[in-house]
Amino acid sequence: LDAANTLKLQKVTTIENIDINTHGDAAVQHITTSETTSPGADTLTTVSYQVITNRRFDPSHNVENQMVYTYASEGGVLLDVQEIRSEGFHSSGTSLKQTIVTYADAEKTRIIDAKVVENDPGTISPQGNVGTTTITRYTSASIGGNGSGAIDLTAASPIDVQVINTSSFDIRGNALSQEIIKKWYDGEAL
Repeated sequence: LDAANTLKLQKVTTIENIDINTHGDAAVQHITTSETTSPGADTLTTVSYQVITNRRFDPSHNVENQMVYTYASEGGVLLDVQEIRSEGFHSSGTSLKQTIVTYADAEKTRIIDAKVVENDPGTISPQGNVGTTTITRYTSASIGGNGSGAIDLTAASPIDVQVINTSSFDIRGNALSQEIIKKWYDGEAL
C-alpha cells in the first residue's frame, strides 16, 4: 500500500512452460522474477531468471528429478545450478523430502552446498504450508547417471541441522511466525 492506501504492484513472476507432454507436464520451464526497486515504485527490475529442466514426474505430476540454472537476468550472470531430487509427496503436492546439490558453475564441478530438506507430513496443511521443516547440510555429494541420477550422500559428513517451526501463515502461505533452531556437528556429535 502507498501513502494513499492504494495497493501497488511489488513483484511479477512469469512462467513459460515448454515441451509439454500429453499428461500436461512441462519438460522445461523459464521463470522470470521482477520486483520494484523501492516501495511504491512503478518500474520493475528483473532480479532472477531460471531455466528448469524437469526430467521425471510421479503419477500425480509432481516433479521428482530436476535441474535448475539460476541467473541474475535472462542472458545474465549465472548465480548457481541446482540438482534436486524430490521423494514422497503430501496430498497438497508438497514434497516430503528433497535432496539438493548446489553448484557454482554451469559444468557442475564445484559444489557449494549439499542438503536434505525434510517436511514433517503431520504438519503440512491442505494448502501445502509446512509447520516443521528440518534441513541437514552435508560436506559433499555425488550424483550418478552423468549428473542426472540419484544423489548420494553416503560418503558425506553432516555439517549442521536447522529446524524451522512455523506456527502461522498469511492467506498466501507466507510465514508470519517462525522459530528457527540451528545446531552444528562437532565431529560426529550434534
